[in-house]
Amino acid sequence: MSEIDLTHHPQTSVVSDLSSEQLERETDMTTNMGTIDRTLRLIVAAALFYVALVSQSLGDGGVYWVSIAIATIFAVTALVGTCPLYSLLGIKTSRTV
Repeated sequence: MSEIDLTHHPQTSVVSDLSSEQLERETDMTTNMGTIDRTLRLIVAAALFYVALVSQSLGDGGVYWVSIAIATIFAVTALVGTCPLYSLLGIKTSRTV
């Protein structure tokens, strides 16, 4: 099996034309959530998971699935530290510049 040489491949010319700073900026997923924001999201996610899964007070209808979806989104964004909605709106709660 032969190796593919990407240095002369026509589709890689766009990437090679970018400076390393531009490439880093294009691929960088910066943290836009602060510690308090992330902690509150984890607390809300845990509460929603508890209400939906443990207490079973929501049943198994639409409210149940919406609660699971919101809890999952909150948990993932809190663990990753980046909120796509914050990025779209230009909001940043982290202290980093």
